[in-house]
Amino acid sequence: MRDLILAMLLTLMSLAVGASEASESKPLKIVTVSPISHSLVTAMVENTPIQVTYLPPKRLPVSRIPSWIEKNKTRKFDQFDAYVSMRSVKPQFDLYAGVRQSNIRVVEIDIAEALLPKGEKVVLLNQQEYFWLNNNNLLLMLGILKRDLVSLWPQFSAMFNANQQALSSQIRSINRASNALLIKHDVAFMVVNAKQAPFVNGFATDLATQQDAQTLGLNYLLVDKVKKTPSPNTWHIDDFSRFNKAPLVARLKNNHNALSQTLSQL
Repeated sequence: MRDLILAMLLTLMSLAVGASEASESKPLKIVTVSPISHSLVTAMVENTPIQVTYLPPKRLPVSRIPSWIEKNKTRKFDQFDAYVSMRSVKPQFDLYAGVRQSNIRVVEIDIAEALLPKGEKVVLLNQQEYFWLNNNNLLLMLGILKRDLVSLWPQFSAMFNANQQALSSQIRSINRASNALLIKHDVAFMVVNAKQAPFVNGFATDLATQQDAQTLGLNYLLVDKVKKTPSPNTWHIDDFSRFNKAPLVARLKNNHNALSQTLSQL
C-alpha cells in the first residue's frame, strides 16, 4: 500500500513538473486590432520574447476595421495573454469579448485611458479624428502601455523601461526637428481632412485658412495622408490608418523627411 501511495505521489510530482515546464516554454502573446496599437506594442516589446499578433486583414484601412470586428465577434481566435485596445474612446474597435472566449485570463490594456482610478486619458475632440497623431497623446499612450506591461511581465521591466525611454526621446526629437523646419519657413497649416487635425496640434504653428496665411505673409501647407500622386503644397503624412510592418520611429522619421522635401519645393 505504501509503495502504491509513493508511486502515485511520484507520478503527480512528474505531472506538476511537466506542466510547469510547459507553462514556462509557452510563448507570451499580445493581440491588437488597430494599426497604431500594433506599431506601439511592437516597438515596446522589442528585444523580449513576446509575440505580437495583428488580427484584422492587413489590407484593410482603419475605417473598415469596425465592420470586420462586427462580423468576427463570435469567431474562435487563438489564445492570447494580453489584448491591447483603445476601447475607452473607440468602442467600435473592441474585440475583447471575442478574444476572451479562447482565454478567460486574457488581460486588456487600454492605451487610450489608464485603467486606474483617475487614470490619464488621451485628448479626443471628436470620434472622427486620429487622436494618436497628436504627439502628446502618443507619448501618453506609450506610458500607459509600459506601465501595464511591467505589471503583467515584471521579468522584462528593464527592457520595457529602456524601450519607452528610447522611444519617447526619439519621438520628441523628431517633433522638435519638424517644428524647427516649420518655424524657419514661416509655415501655417490647413488640413484637408479633420481626421489629421490632431497631427497639426502637436506643432507650434497654427491652423489657418489659405487667405489668412497669405494676408500674414506666411507659407501654407495642406496636411493630408500619403497618396500615390502627391499634391502641390501638401505635406503627405503616414497617419497610421493602415497596417505597416515598418518600425514606429521609422514611420515618424519618414513624415519628417516628407516635410523637408515638401518645404524645399515651396
